[in-house]
Parts: sequence; structure tokens; C-alpha cells
Amino acid sequence: MGQIEWAMWANEQAIVGVVVLFLGGVVGVSGQFPNWQIAAYAITVALLVVLLEYPRPKRSHGTTMERSLSIPCCFILPTVVGAMCLIIAGLIYLVAAIKGEEWKPVEHIKDVAIVTRSEPPSRPPPRQPVTRHYDTVQEAENRM
Repeated sequence: MGQIEWAMWANEQAIVGVVVLFLGGVVGVSGQFPNWQIAAYAITVALLVVLLEYPRPKRSHGTTMERSLSIPCCFILPTVVGAMCLIIAGLIYLVAAIKGEEWKPVEHIKDVAIVTRSEPPSRPPPRQPVTRHYDTVQEAENRM
């Protein structure tokens, strides 16, 4: 089994954390929670972090499909989960840095194999004969 690529995991964790942080910020601002200004700050931080985290790093082995930390957010309820996700992502990035991983951009592949359909069959599959309704009606009348 291959080694864990910590940076990839941290990137996905950060993206999920940003989404949760943004949604919590929207709830905090629209719900007029006490200290709702922190929720507005969370929305701003989420937008900035998504700009940094959206580009995916290249994997060391295999292919990678290219995709065409905030402590104050821990102080109000709607943004706690998103802030914790970002803190966890930061810790995972720390593990990735200790392991010696580095960020490499995904290279765009120009020659992509196009999957084509095979030709349709030249003759239809065998089928059982169809019984017509009017044949059964005439047969029923003849029996009477």
C-alpha cells in the first residue's frame, strides 16, 4: 500500500472547512447573533482561503484531475465547525511539511483519449413471435 499524501488530504479538508465556515458566517450574520461581526469576518476569511486552497496539488504517483486558519471564528456558534475544520487542515499541512511533501501544480494533459462507441449490431436479437390481439379474438369467435 502506498504512503499517505498528507497535502492532498489537507487540501480537501480545507475546502470542506471553507464551505462550512462560509455557511456558518452567513447564518451568523443573517441570524443577528451576538458578535455577528465575527461571522462577517468568517465570510471574508472563507473567501480568501478558498482562493488559496482551490488549486489542487499534483499527486506524487498517479493522475490528478484539475479542479476547472481562523481562530476568531471559534467564538460564535455558527462558525465553530468551519473554524475547527480549518484548524485541522492546518495541522494536516504541518504533518505534510514535516514529511517533506511540497506543492506541485497539476499539469494540463492535452492528449486525452476519447472513448468512442462501438458500432451497433447489424441485425436485431432473436425475439419470440408476437401474438396479435385480433388473431386471438377471431380464434375465440370460431370456437363459439
